[in-house]
Amino acid sequence: MAKNALGFSFLIIQNGLINFFKLIADHLNLLERPSISLNLPPKFAELMKELRQRDDYSARWIAFALLGLSQESVNRLEEKFGSLKTTTLSSKRFLRDTFQEGDLVISLMTSSSVPKQETEKHTYVRANIEKYRLKALRSIAIGIDLNNTIKAFECAFWIEYPWQFDQLFEALLQKDHPKTIEL
Repeated sequence: MAKNALGFSFLIIQNGLINFFKLIADHLNLLERPSISLNLPPKFAELMKELRQRDDYSARWIAFALLGLSQESVNRLEEKFGSLKTTTLSSKRFLRDTFQEGDLVISLMTSSSVPKQETEKHTYVRANIEKYRLKALRSIAIGIDLNNTIKAFECAFWIEYPWQFDQLFEALLQKDHPKTIEL
C-alpha cells in the first residue's frame, strides 16, 4: 500500500490485472455471454426470419412495423398466420384475413397451386384495397403459398401514403370478393 500526497490509500496490481479480472468474472459468472435475442412467438419469428433474408427495403419496413405491434396484435398475427398456413384450399383459390392496429393494416393472403405472379398481383391489390377500406396510412400484405414449404411466405408488400377519397377504389370496394376468392 502506498499513500498519495492527499493521504488516500490505494493498491497497485502489476502483471496480474488480467488474472484478477478473470477471477472476479469467474466468480460472478460474467464469462458466459448472454443470449441477446427477441422472445417471439414461433410463427411470428418465422415471419421475421424470412423478412431478414430478403434484400429489399420494403422487407425492412415491414419488419420494423411488425416489431412495433402491440402484444395483442403480435398474438393475433401469430394465430392468423398459423391457422392460414395449415388451411387446406382447393387449387386456384385465395383465402384472406385482415386486421388493423392504429394506422397500420395487415392483410394475409393464402393460396394453393396459384402461379407466383398471380399471388403477387392479388396480394398487392389486397394491400391497397384494405388500406383504402380502413382509411389507413400504412398497409402490409403477405402472400402465402401453401405448397411452398421452404419459405414462410411467397411475397410481402409495404404501402404507405396518406388516405384520400378515390373513385376507382370506391368502385373496387363495391365489387370486392368475400374472404375466399376463386380464380
